[in-house]
Amino acid sequence: MKPGSGRRIAVANRRWRVAGIAACTVALLAPPGVLAQSRSGALAVSATVVAATRAEIVSQASVLVVTADDVRRGYVDAPAASRLMVTSTSRAGYRVHLHPRIGLFRAVDVRLGGLQARLGSDGGALTAIGRVGRHQTVDVDYRFELAAGVAPGHYPWPLVLDARPL
Repeated sequence: MKPGSGRRIAVANRRWRVAGIAACTVALLAPPGVLAQSRSGALAVSATVVAATRAEIVSQASVLVVTADDVRRGYVDAPAASRLMVTSTSRAGYRVHLHPRIGLFRAVDVRLGGLQARLGSDGGALTAIGRVGRHQTVDVDYRFELAAGVAPGHYPWPLVLDARPL
C-alpha cells in the first residue's frame, strides 16, 4: 500500500458514512408520500472536524554531551537537537509539552519555530497560537542550565516532547 493511501481510504469511507446518515435522516424525517411525490429538493449537510494535533519526531538527539567547560559555565547548548513535523487541525493552534526524563537541569531555555520559553526542572509547554496546517517542520533549540553536582559525561536525552491541540 502506498504511504498515505490508508488515510485517503479512511476519509472516503467517512464521506460515504456521512452521506448515508444524511440520506437516512431525510427519509426518516420526511412525511409519508413526500419522497415519492418530490422531484427536486435541497439537503443541507454539515460536519464537525475534531481538533487534532500530531507531532512526529523527524530527528532527535539521543544523548546530551556535557563537557568540563559546560560544567564550569553552568549550562550546555543543544542547537537544533530536535526536529518535529507538526500537523494540526486546531484553528486555535497547538501546544508542545516537554517532560523531563532525568534530573540533569534546573531550567531549560527552549526555542521552537520562533517561540521561546524558559521552563523549570519540572518541564512545561510552548504554545503555538493560530498555527494550523500539515507538515509544519520546526527545529527545537535548547540551553540546559545544569543542576548542581552534574559531572561531565554523556547523558540520555533529558526531555520527552509531545504535542496537543489548543
